[in-house]
Order: sequence, then structure tokens, then C-alpha cells
Amino acid sequence: MAIVDGDNLYDFVSPGTTVQELLEKSGVQLAEYDIVSPELGSYISSSQTVVIQRVKKVSVTIGG
Repeated sequence: MAIVDGDNLYDFVSPGTTVQELLEKSGVQLAEYDIVSPELGSYISSSQTVVIQRVKKVSVTIGG
């Protein structure tokens, strides 16, 4: 089981039952707009990789 978080790669021998449980057990914090694949409620297998795309909300004002 692996978690890819940007440039960071974390390997785990003992996965949780869902992606969310694995992230909680590993101490990975998610922000409001982060994208996780597979989805947090998905059940995982030992050969699976969880990918986190860190997203930041940006506001742009034009002409103001």
C-alpha cells in the first residue's frame, strides 16, 4: 500500500479497510479542496496506491 502526496511517497504494510481510515492511521491531513483517488470511502487492497492532489482555492479579481 502506498500514499502519494505531491512529492512525498509513504509505504504501508498494514492497510486500513478504507482510504479514509488509512489516511487517518498514517496522520495525513486533508484540506477542504484536496482530491483523493480512490475516494475516501473506497475499500483498499495491499497493492493499491492512494493519490492526493493538493488543491488551493484562488480568487482572481479582474478590473477591480
